[in-house]
Amino acid sequence: MNKKQTGIEWINIDSELNEGSGKLSLSAYDNLVLLTLMQTHEYGMDAEIELNTLEFAKLIDILKRAHRMICNKEMPQKRNCVGLIRLNNSSPTKQGIIIINLFKNYIIFGVSLKTGGDPEIKMNQDQTLALLELFIKMSKGTG
Repeated sequence: MNKKQTGIEWINIDSELNEGSGKLSLSAYDNLVLLTLMQTHEYGMDAEIELNTLEFAKLIDILKRAHRMICNKEMPQKRNCVGLIRLNNSSPTKQGIIIINLFKNYIIFGVSLKTGGDPEIKMNQDQTLALLELFIKMSKGTG
């Protein structure tokens, strides 16, 4: 089957913490969203994961909650899990967990694949808002 990707979007996250920098890209095909997270530091990892429209909507809700928390100046001194999504419905190489944590004044967006690889990016409030806007824009094209 030939899958046609549409709506390829990406965002570059330049974190104040070098190991937290990375790129995130999104594309849509067959009512799925393909999310690719790439760390850009020397020893960075990549992960590619597929979400159906319900999972992507849940991810947007979690990211909205995380953004609201950072806007309200909730700054935990330990990682606080805002939400996670287990993804098991796609090919084995694209299965895993998306984890959104809040730590101090950062939101940490991580992907942990079943087959290995756990990249994460650290975002401030403005970067989180930009990512959220990108997700919402993409969701309007996948429904």
